Amino acid sequence: MKGEQTMTQLKEAIIAIATDGVTGAAVGGVAGTVMIMSCRCRRNPRAVTQNALRCARDCSASFAAWNGTEYVMKGIRGKDDLTTAMVGASGGGLAYSFVSQGLKVKPALSLAACYAVAGGTLHKVKETISARSELSTRGKASDT
Repeated sequence: MKGEQTMTQLKEAIIAIATDGVTGAAVGGVAGTVMIMSCRCRRNPRAVTQNALRCARDCSASFAAWNGTEYVMKGIRGKDDLTTAMVGASGGGLAYSFVSQGLKVKPALSLAACYAVAGGTLHKVKETISARSELSTRGKASDT
């Protein structure tokens, strides 16, 4: 029974990481294309393609590491809280830094800290929005 549950969790984690990697690649490709098309290199289609591929690679690694680390932390700790969100986000920051800048420790730690702050902020915003939506739904249900 426990082995089946562990295998199910492992399969879910692999699917989530793969899905987030593909999502990151798509978002990065679009962002890289839009960024380059809007400002410079309009005359050089090769630069557009190279920038889109670079952004897709970087964002794919970041999304997969962020959500994969967060998913594993949820499994280990058994709860979805601020610590889980910040650790997951710092994993995404490390992955982004390592993919885009190589294995340089100082910039990687700085970026991981920035990602952790962003991840914690996003988690708190999600908590606030869900609490407000619960309050507004609860109020409407009691009116009827």
